[in-house]
Amino acid sequence: MSIEKGNSNGESIKLKIAEATQEDVGKGIVCIDPEEKVKLRDLS
Repeated sequence: MSIEKGNSNGESIKLKIAEATQEDVGKGIVCIDPEEKVKLRDLS
């Protein structure tokens, strides 16, 4: 299971974003992955 852009499950995304730093969140979309917890996707 992965949470992607457009997924309505915003609450889970917010909980996982809390595990990332503010700086990391600012770099792009935070993509949630059960294996890697949080990985960043560049918007460009």
